[in-house]
Amino acid sequence: MSRGYHTSRTIPEEHRADPAYVEAGAAIALGQAVYDRRTALGISQALLAERTGLTMEEIDRLEGGGTAPALPLLRALAKALDAALDVSIDTEETRVSFVPHAYRTPFELLVGLADTRNCTWRPHSDPGQ
Repeated sequence: MSRGYHTSRTIPEEHRADPAYVEAGAAIALGQAVYDRRTALGISQALLAERTGLTMEEIDRLEGGGTAPALPLLRALAKALDAALDVSIDTEETRVSFVPHAYRTPFELLVGLADTRNCTWRPHSDPGQ
């Protein structure tokens, strides 16, 4: 039985320890998370590019795992995708997902009328303050 164009390969263990391999895996995980959230929202690459200030080519490269963005871009993506970015980095695995904020109507998402969320980082904050 034909399996189509997809093939299966075993990655040698010495490659898995290579920092370039680990970074490529993280970029692919981020790209997949961006694609999954964008398609869940039903928005185009063009609209995501507009929301983030990137070009469609840059969004395409990002979704394809071809770039490892810095923190400012990750913040812009989270805002544009109306979600919190959840990243878990371990020695051998990187997990990336966008956790949607409260439900917003498609109209609110398109025109940005919904309330904004406070996304500040407060290290060691005291709940009593």
